[in-house]
Amino acid sequence: ALQVGTDEDGGYAVPEALDRNILTLLKDEVVMRQEATVITVGGSDYKKLVNLGGTASGWVGETDARAQTATSKLGLIEPFMGEIYGNPQATQKMLDDAFFNVEAWINSELATEFAEQEEIAFTTGDGTKKPKG
Repeated sequence: ALQVGTDEDGGYAVPEALDRNILTLLKDEVVMRQEATVITVGGSDYKKLVNLGGTASGWVGETDARAQTATSKLGLIEPFMGEIYGNPQATQKMLDDAFFNVEAWINSELATEFAEQEEIAFTTGDGTKKPKG
């Protein structure tokens, strides 16, 4: 948990002599969300009908017999509606006494982490309680 008494857990943020800027390491920008179609749903039951293809054709003369050809198939996509979570901890003293907005910092860190986890799931996810890549 973030706390004042342990330097690594936030104590570094309390002394006045410290530079008040938090340097954030830039992480790779998430591209999959930019490429994906984001659909807002009201519950966990979303299904999308998709064309699996398969229609065939052939060439014949004007009066030649026409053999039956293959017809496309339909499929159903039912994405798992799991949730990503983070549960960072901070003491009330840390929230009150730090010289920067700890809550905003935690939220920013969570947003970055969630974006990275989404990127991983969208590209290589196994579909178990997360998107299938």
